[in-house]
Amino acid sequence: MKVKIIHATLGCEDSSCPTIYQNDLEDYLIQGFILDTKVKLALDIPEGEDAVVVPKGFMERYIANRIHMVCKTTYPTCEDTNFISPISQNSAGDYYVQGHILNSEDKVNLNIPEGEDAVVIQKESIEQYIALRITMALKRRTLELVTD
Repeated sequence: MKVKIIHATLGCEDSSCPTIYQNDLEDYLIQGFILDTKVKLALDIPEGEDAVVVPKGFMERYIANRIHMVCKTTYPTCEDTNFISPISQNSAGDYYVQGHILNSEDKVNLNIPEGEDAVVIQKESIEQYIALRITMALKRRTLELVTD
């Protein structure tokens, strides 16, 4: 599997920081910190999947960059109420990213350090999440304009 880095932690010189990669199938590999067992149980993660946590600032920089890129290409907004996001936020503002378990060989190739892991998320899920965020932001902005 070939991967390229599409978003890295600012100032990180090696592979020991949260990173977002994209593979040759255009799926996303999200490297983040391992969750403790109690949090994993609360997330009700299906068999064959796992989750990692990435810092709020890291994820929000990525989301802001993607929203800018998606808006430029006029990606359709997401109104699908059946969409289950692979990304959720905890009370501290950090993000939980849930996806398919990365195989051992790929983990070695990415040089993921102890205490971190990575999950695979399909491109469509990320794009749908970004579109949903755009839609929510536009609705908030419209509401602000109406109430002003």
